[in-house]
Amino acid sequence: MRGLACAFAVAALVGCNASFAPTSPQQPRDDRSGAPDARSKIRHVVLVIQENRTYNDFFATFPGGDGTTTGKAEPDSQCGIDKETTITLKESDLITPRDLDHTYRGYDTARDGGAMDGFDKVSYGNGVPECRYPYQYTKPAQIQPYWDMAKQYVLAEHMFTTQGSSSFTAHQDLIAGGTVIQPNEALIDLPSCSGSKCIWGCDAPPGTHTSLITKSDDFEPGKGPFPCLSYATLRDRLDAKGVSWRYYVPPMCCSAYGKLLSAFDAIKAVRYGSQWTDGHISSPQTNIFRDITS
Repeated sequence: MRGLACAFAVAALVGCNASFAPTSPQQPRDDRSGAPDARSKIRHVVLVIQENRTYNDFFATFPGGDGTTTGKAEPDSQCGIDKETTITLKESDLITPRDLDHTYRGYDTARDGGAMDGFDKVSYGNGVPECRYPYQYTKPAQIQPYWDMAKQYVLAEHMFTTQGSSSFTAHQDLIAGGTVIQPNEALIDLPSCSGSKCIWGCDAPPGTHTSLITKSDDFEPGKGPFPCLSYATLRDRLDAKGVSWRYYVPPMCCSAYGKLLSAFDAIKAVRYGSQWTDGHISSPQTNIFRDITS
């Protein structure tokens, strides 16, 4: 997910909550002439994004994969864990009744300096520890299409996120390969706004701030800029080479995911440029099926 190659004439990113597809906003064209190698049979590159899942959550028992069905836990009296222990992971439904912590602080607690034994000590939003709840993986029968793709193509079992963080920076990673805004600082976690009217990006309410992580791993909550950014993205590379693209996303008017996970809303040159309205940003995200058909 983190390394996006732009060698071909048409690239496409498609996400569960947001999507990006280099394809002509007007009509299909023969893009092979614009590719570095006109003999390439690759016409479109499509990235399908399933967020909030780890490799092990989906592929813990994949044959030959480097997954695990156990996890270490630290002692925690609130969880009834009185000593360092190994917990057998529970096979669970894809749709879970409780949401786990997504923040850098949760990641840092779980990682525990590399010991990878603090998952039980990560807290829900109400401050109550998650205890044994994170020790689970998804039932393979409920995600069969993922297993089918892994068997037919390739599975990158040692591919990791650029930072332990929340969805805002994950979606920026998708289009920019990182969130560095200064040589020593990168964006991390969610912008400060919350609630039903919250929007991330250039449409965020006044006073919204981002958080930062430094090269020395110092977490600086709320010290980042307003989330309307000027760094280069995949869009700049595609445009420079004349490669057409589209980004598919739920409507900002009607969906929390459209408001919160529309990565290009945080890119000033797109949000206040012609590409915001000329078909490059396509809503609803199901438009991708229409475009594939045509």
